[in-house]
Amino acid sequence: MEIGERLKEARLNKGVSYQDVEEATKIRARYLEALETENFELLPGRVYVIAFIRNYARFLDLDDEELVNQYKEQHGDREVVKELTTDNDVSAEVRGDKPKILNYLLAILVIAVAVAAFAYYYQGQGLNTIPNETGEPDIVQDEDKTPDEEPDETGDEDGANESPDPALKYEGVELVLNVTNDRCWMRVDVDGQRAFEGTLGAGESKKFTGNESVYIKLGNAGVVEVEYNGESLGTLDEVGQTYENTFTIDQS
Repeated sequence: MEIGERLKEARLNKGVSYQDVEEATKIRARYLEALETENFELLPGRVYVIAFIRNYARFLDLDDEELVNQYKEQHGDREVVKELTTDNDVSAEVRGDKPKILNYLLAILVIAVAVAAFAYYYQGQGLNTIPNETGEPDIVQDEDKTPDEEPDETGDEDGANESPDPALKYEGVELVLNVTNDRCWMRVDVDGQRAFEGTLGAGESKKFTGNESVYIKLGNAGVVEVEYNGESLGTLDEVGQTYENTFTIDQS
């Protein structure tokens, strides 16, 4: 039986809705539906798919390892992100030629803004002024506008109050590690630099923010819940298992 069919059948047998599962697992209803229909491309990335399958299966009392392995066999057991081999390698890979490109783009943007401002100013002078007898320009008021008119700042009411998807509002990488029970040794590198290495106890948590990448290595992955850019991934492996991964801004 396919992964999606097993998940859907177990949910229906348990008599719960997507909303019930979302409240219990913090996995959004649209992602739950994507798992059941096996539209995995609708999820933010492979790391999400594996984490969501694992936690959804646990909620439904299914064998999460069996389902995760089935997914890996069907879709290839490739790594989505590269592990950090050395700090220097990661730094070189992350930096690359991005600063040069960004500098060029910034220079072009500044020039474009300056030209646009210059053209707007002199165009406005030519259209909205006329010479008087003294040779000095008089300002001509636009007949269609009154001084009291101000731009409508109400904006488009449709969608004005919609909140953006948490997965889209982060420009860098934010990772939160919450230890739910027992203890866990962990190592964390942010943008290629060591940020933390030590042991956290039950109820303790740490947040790490990087511009490009956050690497984690967990000695007891089954007791650590992970949040990646505002999205809960749950636990990423079994209790007693070691887990390591590099989360990047272009996670796919």
